[in-house]
Amino acid sequence: DEHFDENHPFFVIKFESLPTNISKFLHLTVKVTKNCINVLDEKGDVKHYDHVSQLIDDYFAVRMKFYGLRRLHLLSSLKTERDRQCELRRFVTSVHEDHIQFKTLSRDDLIRSVCDIVGVIEKRAQELLSLPFFRLCRQDIQEINNKIDQLSVDMLSVENSTPTMMYRADLAKLKSCLDTPSNKKRKTAVLSVEKCKKVKK
Repeated sequence: DEHFDENHPFFVIKFESLPTNISKFLHLTVKVTKNCINVLDEKGDVKHYDHVSQLIDDYFAVRMKFYGLRRLHLLSSLKTERDRQCELRRFVTSVHEDHIQFKTLSRDDLIRSVCDIVGVIEKRAQELLSLPFFRLCRQDIQEINNKIDQLSVDMLSVENSTPTMMYRADLAKLKSCLDTPSNKKRKTAVLSVEKCKKVKK
């Protein structure tokens, strides 16, 4: 089925039976030219490039925008987790110091007490009360403190980073993966074969 116009191609392909090698069947793995490239941009529109370098330059700005969004998402996730760990620490500390009266309060009063003392909403108070908090000891509180410290360090690291720095860090990780011993052996083997060919010639 075809549902597209000249700027927004969209196809629905139906198979009676799925091919064994669908990539080969649909010709998805083919060599492409480095010149005269027509691809979809970030908006889904067809865009023409005369050379691959133009495509890279154009895509770099798009990639940086998404690295900026990734940075904001990481900060939000780390802050949320740190806040939850801080709430857990306040709750466990309150339990150990007998600030919460479990024996004398009803369930509803207990939830309200946790909300007031720990500073959380009712749903979070219910989550905390469902934990096996009576089995938590001082060592567990120290582990919670360690998690909070590590999350604070991670947050500071992300706050001090930029989209470009995150991009370069990803490139470094990719390079380290490509430089694994198995890949190095493969490169060495290829070089050895090339040398042998030259000697024979």
